[in-house]
Parts: sequence; structure tokens; C-alpha cells
Amino acid sequence: MIKRTVFIVVSLALLAPPAFTAGDDKTAAPDSGPFFPIGWYVTFPGDIAEIKAEGYNAVHTYVTERFRPGPSAWPVGKAALLKLLKDAERNDLKVIMFPYPGPCHNEDNIPKRDIKPVHLSEKEEREIRQFVGEWKNYKALLGWYIDDEPYNHARHPLYLREVYEVIKDVDPDHPSVLVDIGWKGYYAYASSCDILSPDPYLTFHKGKYNYSYDLDSRITKWMRAVDEGGMEKKPVWPILLAGRQDNWEIKRSGYRGPSFKEMRAQVWLSVVNGAEGIWFYNRKCALEPDMIIGLRDAIVPELKSLSEAILIGDEKSVEITQKGDSVRALLKETQSRLYLVAVNTENFSTTATFSVPHSGELYVVSENRTVTVKAGSFSDQFDSYAVHIYTTDKQLSKLKTLVEIEEDIARLKRSLQKTGNIASEYAGAVASASSFAWSRAPYVLIDGFTSGKSRWIDQTPNEFPDWVEIDFANKATVSTVIVYHETLEKYELQYWTGSDWQSITSAATEDGRSETLRFQPVTTDKIRLLITQAQGAFSEIYEIEVY
Repeated sequence: MIKRTVFIVVSLALLAPPAFTAGDDKTAAPDSGPFFPIGWYVTFPGDIAEIKAEGYNAVHTYVTERFRPGPSAWPVGKAALLKLLKDAERNDLKVIMFPYPGPCHNEDNIPKRDIKPVHLSEKEEREIRQFVGEWKNYKALLGWYIDDEPYNHARHPLYLREVYEVIKDVDPDHPSVLVDIGWKGYYAYASSCDILSPDPYLTFHKGKYNYSYDLDSRITKWMRAVDEGGMEKKPVWPILLAGRQDNWEIKRSGYRGPSFKEMRAQVWLSVVNGAEGIWFYNRKCALEPDMIIGLRDAIVPELKSLSEAILIGDEKSVEITQKGDSVRALLKETQSRLYLVAVNTENFSTTATFSVPHSGELYVVSENRTVTVKAGSFSDQFDSYAVHIYTTDKQLSKLKTLVEIEEDIARLKRSLQKTGNIASEYAGAVASASSFAWSRAPYVLIDGFTSGKSRWIDQTPNEFPDWVEIDFANKATVSTVIVYHETLEKYELQYWTGSDWQSITSAATEDGRSETLRFQPVTTDKIRLLITQAQGAFSEIYEIEVY
């Protein structure tokens, strides 16, 4: 049985806010208790209210006081960071943020481990002390984000250990969190944080019900690695990929985001293996109906309902009899209530028999059914990647059922498939582009959403032309293209002749709005928009439809 520290969240008073708070000296009432974070990695100030409305209780942000170099311009400055923290406080969300005034984890700031050990400079230590001291008393603060995948980026362990010690000296009340991509990193950097966050991102194949990494070995191995090798036991908050990766080649070679069933299996397998919090990456990629509905209406309510049992419940032994070894389980008891979480980690059906300290009925959460325990055991059927949560707590039987969730997902998917539109991923189309900003990959051009967060943005500010291309599943005769956008001013619609791009028509707008382009029919297997002018520095498009 694994024993770890359970962090108690304490909301501290705003004792000494920085000068830029304009005299805000209100005192926050303290609260405390075990905290199971359910949140999003990579959050912007404008996302806070929506995240709260969807049931989450925590966020991570890259917002800094200074510019953060990278593929996108993040909000910067004390005002942006203050807004995020105050918005989070109003919405009762907790925040993980950098302990640095700027991004100390970029390639120029943190020394590599293949060179001789380098210590924190006096200037760096002074800046960290000042920054942590200024922000540590904000009620919304959950913890400090020390670094992202330091093993993958060859960060020097000694340097990060010194960063951690400085933070702890200034602020012993908030934990430091470190994200790493593999089990080797846990051994190298475990002494540099209070909480480890593995990110075993799974990618899935279109047209196949499988994945590029084995679910059990990827998640179970990574989670268990934290507790092996004689390491100090630490809380584990895994980060799960709740959408598609931004790698362009992966998109074109047929990868996809997880289905609702696949994501639910990842979440609960993480809990079975000791997770004491669940994070999702990242909100701007989680645009598929499976994630929009599955997380909000099923997975998050389930986690919230069971979080107390997960954190403080007594772990009981559970014996599983099965053919093979695909079912993993966790049994908890709190206040005389039982909670048994069981996950089938494989892409095949199986039956498992459980021996539990109970007799009588158990409710199956989100399934509107019960199982009967006789002589201390019961059996149940598991479809591929199925999760069954059994409990004596009747209140949990009232959650929305998995069947209802799947129906809602299917309904939303149908609404995104417009009759006759061949520029749709549901019709087999593929999108590509001259470039794309972080989390703004071109696949969103054909996902069915014509507004909102789902939009392509190029990555070359003030450099034109930009282009986006839609490849159809087959050759087709087309005569109408609809472009949903807000920023394009001049662009040319082209079609592929088989050997070259041929112009169809041009568009010019002064106010940046969506256009319906009608033209003489052409037969082709792909079209392209060549953008020569846009409002502002970037080209942005929500959706393209072709008829």
C-alpha cells in the first residue's frame, strides 16, 4: 500500500499585497481541508469563469511578469498575472504558477546537466525571493511550477534543487510542482519538488481503436516509478492529454485525440495507481465533442464525487480473479462507505471476479445498475477500456449515465456534419498550413466549429503570404467555399489542377468577416487559400466549408 503526503490547502490572508494592487487590503477567510485538484494546464485570464462553470477547481498558467519566449506570445505583466489570480479567487479556483518573474526554464536560463554543476546566481536567487515573496499570500495560489520536463530538456538537477530550496525558504506553505515526461526524470529530480506530475501523453490512431503506447504500461509504469527505487514518496498529480498534439506530421499521418471511453480509462487508471489529483492538457486542444461533453458532464463530476474517498479513505485489499491481467482495481472505505474502482486496460472484453468486504448490493456509478455481492464476491463484464465504479453510496447512483453521455456526444458530432460539406474531418478531409501557432493547428479548420476557441492562427507575425490547404478524401466537383474568419483582408482561393495551383477567385474585406465564395464548378481533390493581408500581425480562420 502506498502512503504519501496529502496536502492541505490553506487560504492565507492578503497580508502584504504588492503596490500595484491599488490598496487592496481585504482579508480572506481561511479555509482548509484535503484538496484533490481537477484542473487544466495552460490557462489564460479569459478562461477562468468558463473553467469554473464546467466544474474544475484548479488551473495552471504560463502568464509571467516578463515576456515568455516561445511559439506564442503569452499575456505578460503584473497586471495580467494579477487579473488571473483575482479572477481565480472570485471563482474559487486554485492556481499553479511560475516562481520566477520571467520564464527561467527556457534554454538560456537553466544550465544543462551535461556540463559541470552550476549554482543559482545571486541575481537569480534575489529575483526568485522577491517574486515569491510578493505573490505567496494570494488566496488563489495553489503552488509553484518549477519546471516542465527537465529530464527531456537536460536541465541540471542541482540547479533546480537550489531553486526549490529558495522557494521553500521564502514560502513553506505552498508546494512546488515539477512536470516530467518519463520515469528517469523522477529519479533525477525528485528532490527538487514536493509534488511530481508525470505527463504520459497517449496518442491515438484514426480508424483504429488502439493507441501508440500501451495504456497500462504507459500510465501504470510511470505512476509506479514515482514509488520505486527508494525515492521519497510524494503526491502524484498526472497530466493527461485531453485532445490532439500540435505536431503537424502526427495529424497528417492519422492520429487523433482520445475518445470519451479512452480518456475515462486514463483518468481512473491514474487514480487506481495512486493519483491524488488529475490535470488535463490543454484546453485549447480539447475541442472534440468527446472531450467537451465527456469531461464536463461525466469525468469531472465523478472525480469530484469521489475525491474525498480517494484522498482520505482507508485503502483495503481487493482480490481479482480474471483471465489474464488486464483489470486493475482500487478499493477505498470512508465513513463506512465502500468505493471500488476497476479499469480494463486492454482493447478486448473480459470478465473479472472481485472479493470485497461487503454483502448485498453495490451501485455502479454512471451506469444506472447494481451488482450483488454474495459470500464476499461478485463478477462483472468489462468491455475494452471499460471503467466500473462500485459503491455503497446511493447518492452517486444519480450521476448522468454513460449511455446518456455517449448520446450527447453523438448528437453534437451530428450537428457538426453539414450535409454536402466535403471539407470536413468527418468526410475524410485533411487540413494543412504554411505554419501554425501553439495549440492552433490546422485540423481545427475542418472540425465543424465556426466560432469560439477552435481556430487556426499562423506563426509568422507580419509575414505574408500565409496559406491553408484542404485535401478532400476524393476528387469532387465544387462551386462554393465558405470561409469563417474575423481577420482576413485579402486572400485568393485556388484549386489544384493535378500539377499546379490555379486561381478561382479573390476576396477583399475591410472589416474582416466571413465570406461565401461562389464560382463556376471545378473538379479537384484540394483547395487552398493564399492570404496576402490580414488585420493585425496574424492570419486567423475558424472554419472552411466546401460544397
